[in-house]
Amino acid sequence: MTLTTKSKLEINLHHISTTNNKSIIKLPILDLLNQKIKLIGVDFDGTLIHCDKTKYGSSWEVILGTCVDEKEVTLIADKYLTKLHNELEISKREKIYEDWVKEDTLRLKGLDANQFIQNYKMPYVLGAKDFFNSMNGTFYKSIISGGINISVEQVAAELNFDDQISTILHLDDSNKFLGTYELPLKLHGKLEYLLNLVNKLNNQKIKDTDNNLYNISPNEICFIGDGINDLGVFKHLYANGGLTIGINPKFDELKKYSTIMVNNYNELMNLSTQQIDYFLEQQKINEDLK
Repeated sequence: MTLTTKSKLEINLHHISTTNNKSIIKLPILDLLNQKIKLIGVDFDGTLIHCDKTKYGSSWEVILGTCVDEKEVTLIADKYLTKLHNELEISKREKIYEDWVKEDTLRLKGLDANQFIQNYKMPYVLGAKDFFNSMNGTFYKSIISGGINISVEQVAAELNFDDQISTILHLDDSNKFLGTYELPLKLHGKLEYLLNLVNKLNNQKIKDTDNNLYNISPNEICFIGDGINDLGVFKHLYANGGLTIGINPKFDELKKYSTIMVNNYNELMNLSTQQIDYFLEQQKINEDLK
């Protein structure tokens, strides 16, 4: 269920006064997160950042585009995305994905990473910075992405995420790309990583006690994404009462398992309590039908 034209125009921001006469923005979506969620996982490319100047808006395209002809960058992306679309076997899809990462990484070999780090900032999806900077809950926040580490790390620091996982591009002592990489997250590895993260957090103890610092259940997890590699997480959380938020999702299958679908974070922040309750009720109905 997407927003109607009318609801897109509605502003559902409510202000409450504090003792020092400052005004705090009270958002229904943040109320929901504070009440229900302990862990928020977020995709990067297309979900947190999106470059309108490139075809797919990814950090890979942006970084490659600073040193390789943009048309060539698009042709490479088209080639591998077509292969992925036409291949159903998971192991072969993983091999195609790694070949793509390898080809892109080799094209960067010898180039100065400082040129990108100093001169370019990743463009946020509309409202993303305001949304995450508005959070005052105690939940754990993690970026789970195959994006390039130098851009993911930058955004994770700016938005106060607790951790991140991303594709690591190796640099030499002068910060030039070596043309090699580490791929800690497989194309379809987000669910496995998320479950391992939950297990790790649930084993942490409050200092000087035997009490768990976190007790995270699947229905206390929110994941925000947009792509086919987010589908495994969306399916798992949707079936177990978690919260899935599709930011302009690109695939019908992902839309099917999105609790909430919006085009950007401004729309998400403008959702009314009634709209959110409706989306949650629809998810519960779909769960009960299975």
